[in-house]
Amino acid sequence: MKNRSTGILEDHLQLLDNIQEVGTDEFFYTRLKARMEARNAGEEWGFVVRPAMAIAALSLLLILNGFLLFQFSSTEKSQTEGYSIQRFAADYNQSINSIY
Repeated sequence: MKNRSTGILEDHLQLLDNIQEVGTDEFFYTRLKARMEARNAGEEWGFVVRPAMAIAALSLLLILNGFLLFQFSSTEKSQTEGYSIQRFAADYNQSINSIY
């Protein structure tokens, strides 16, 4: 049994000895390195532009928020100033009688 398994193992090892090394084209690594550098160069610009766009968008949102808040607060003040307790009583046909 050992001889049979050893024989199969020897056959497989002999096949591994016959395998030839696979080569690459002459300028494969040069092209690969150039492609990787080109990809990294595009990411540098993306990183620089993205924070600038984010800051501009946030600034615009803050300005818009401040404008809307100011408009809402001034509209609310004008509505509450004109409405009083006497007007509320008149709207619901109630009279405020004082003993004094």
